[in-house]
Amino acid sequence: MFVWIVRFDSIVGRFKPASYSPLARNAVGIAKRSLASVIGVWSPVLVIPAALGIAARMGRAQWAHVRVSNPAAKPVRSDRRTVSAAA
Repeated sequence: MFVWIVRFDSIVGRFKPASYSPLARNAVGIAKRSLASVIGVWSPVLVIPAALGIAARMGRAQWAHVRVSNPAAKPVRSDRRTVSAAA
């Protein structure tokens, strides 16, 4: 969440190599923030689907890193941030 709100310029730079439109980039950000907000509510009915939605988006992000031939360190680094943010 921090990167999508405070360090938005970093997000813009990460989406450029993949040639995603600003609309697609913003849609991803809105979806991630929305899913994270649902998890924050801690409604047992909604937490699992929201967590699966975030996991699916992170899987898609890893695929995008591979597709644009980023070095392996970039996707691993983003995974590390996700794990540390969840802790």
